[in-house]
Amino acid sequence: MLGLVGQNGKPRAGLSVVGKDGPVLRLRDETGKSRAALAVPKDGVALALNDENDKTRALLSVAKAGGSRLTLADETGKVIWSQP
Repeated sequence: MLGLVGQNGKPRAGLSVVGKDGPVLRLRDETGKSRAALAVPKDGVALALNDENDKTRALLSVAKAGGSRLTLADETGKVIWSQP
């Protein structure tokens, strides 16, 4: 894993390869919580945006076969909108 830390010593960004799934870039806030992640697994690409409570609130994915999906969730993680 390649990581970058902020002036306060907390992790701010990290790039890693997770098993056979492919690379993942994580961006963290000033407290070290993951706020955004870009993953490129073997079956496509995904971008996740998290709130300050570490809940994924938006997820955009594009499959290698060409299908795409956008999912939005509320503060509890419950899906409130998804297309297609």
